[in-house]
Amino acid sequence: MLCSLAALVVVPIWGWRSLYFLGILPALLVLWIRIGIKESPRYEHVTSQMVKEGLKKQLNILAPFRSYPRESILASAIYFLYLFTWIGWSAWMPFYLANERGLGFPTMSGYLSIWMFCAIFAYWLCGWLCDLYGRRWVIPAFAVPAGFLLFAMGYCETPTTLFWVGLATNFLITGSFGAGLGYTTELFPTQIRGTGVGATFTVGTALASTAPLIIGVIATSHSIAAGLPILAIPFLLLGPLFFWFAPDTHRKELVDFVGQEGGVARAKKRGARPVGGAPSRCPVLPLHSMRFITCRASHEFS
Repeated sequence: MLCSLAALVVVPIWGWRSLYFLGILPALLVLWIRIGIKESPRYEHVTSQMVKEGLKKQLNILAPFRSYPRESILASAIYFLYLFTWIGWSAWMPFYLANERGLGFPTMSGYLSIWMFCAIFAYWLCGWLCDLYGRRWVIPAFAVPAGFLLFAMGYCETPTTLFWVGLATNFLITGSFGAGLGYTTELFPTQIRGTGVGATFTVGTALASTAPLIIGVIATSHSIAAGLPILAIPFLLLGPLFFWFAPDTHRKELVDFVGQEGGVARAKKRGARPVGGAPSRCPVLPLHSMRFITCRASHEFS
């Protein structure tokens, strides 16, 4: 929203290049996050327990794919489907409104500012509903209608229909964006959560980055409107992905260590050893009785 408002004010005076210099200001927030925000108590517990057990932190981006292949593939697919639509939408929608539909730059900036302001409440609403009912039901309820509206967006020609259909589409897309992407953090144990999210995000983003190119090719030969159905397909696929394939994590305790709880059981079913190569001597206990219990093993967790 702030970017759209800044574009409305800055671009007519100093040109579009000035927006890149303004982009430095949000980047400075990273310094505040690094200095002013502490790590979560859960991460601190895992780190201190690893030090106590003599376990070393290792930079191994393949560890999530080896230890949790199903979860890694699922997280990569979620990132790809979300970001393919979002990157393509955010890259081409301003040009679509301003040029292809002839609304002009000021009207386009005004539309986007209002859309993104409403999207703030969409983030909150979707997150609140996910807390109540779980993502299995809420994410499809947001993503699938957004996919159909993306199809319809290509047939809107009047400013009024463009505004309202675009408002509803952006509301549903951004609403499910936060809660949907946040789900991937719950697929990995705390010990490798950052690595798992980072590795799968890299895979998903690499594939999703092709969206502007694909829509650009379609826009060159046909129109941007003709490419909007391509952006709709990923959101239509998010519905069945969350409903049938994504494990339900609603109100369930997360795992802290690789191999804990379900991780050891899955490794045994695959005929593989727990992470690190050496068999664990700890029994698999119910999660409520082993919340802060770790396996005392001499091997290193990946």
